[in-house]
Amino acid sequence: MASHAKICVLLGFDSRTPQQLKYQEANRFVTLFLYLNDVDEGGETVFPYSPERLVTNIDRGAMSECSEGLAVPPTRLHAALFYAQTGANDLDPKSLHGGCPPAKGVKCKQRFQHPIDII
Repeated sequence: MASHAKICVLLGFDSRTPQQLKYQEANRFVTLFLYLNDVDEGGETVFPYSPERLVTNIDRGAMSECSEGLAVPPTRLHAALFYAQTGANDLDPKSLHGGCPPAKGVKCKQRFQHPIDII
């Protein structure tokens, strides 16, 4: 378990994947990231191919991919919800995302997925 995950567990957040999600296909229809704590600096979830931006003052220098596209800051009890596919079930390139590391502090979040075959 990564050190930040150990800290999240010590804070009372369980980062293990629920048993019912372990054996599902990789494609998912909708994803929700719930941020469990505030981060002092950094830790945004970025969508580099999205033309929209929520945060304009991000400059990571050595991590330029954290400075482009839509950036969702990790704010306690806020969430990011997105679809991985278009309405025609094609992969949506704007859903490509990544998690930037916190520059200060620890980021605790929980990911929820809704598989397409259940909808």
